[in-house]
Amino acid sequence: YFQLGNSAFKDIGVDIKEIGKKNYLNNPKLQKKCFRKWMNINKKYMKNIIKEWDGKEINGIMVTESGILMGAHLVGQGNAKKFFNSNGKIIPKDGFGTPITEYLQLFSGYEV
Repeated sequence: YFQLGNSAFKDIGVDIKEIGKKNYLNNPKLQKKCFRKWMNINKKYMKNIIKEWDGKEINGIMVTESGILMGAHLVGQGNAKKFFNSNGKIIPKDGFGTPITEYLQLFSGYEV
């Protein structure tokens, strides 16, 4: 269900080497538990951005809390902050070249 990087596992207090990547990938319940923990950390880190931007528009995109959180998850929290702090002039991309703007639209309006 959810992929997390090594730094995210570290932040949520999970030793992925101890669990084993294969065990993690084959355990949807564990993935959901880890992802919830990660989103809670992400939400704390992005709280000022959420407070400032939730319900506003940037680059023609309606910003929502869920979009911010997933954008930060997928391009990195620091990169997401750069996007918002630049008023949308800096548009970071993930490792596959997908811009944060696409994630803001794709994950807009979900209950968090």
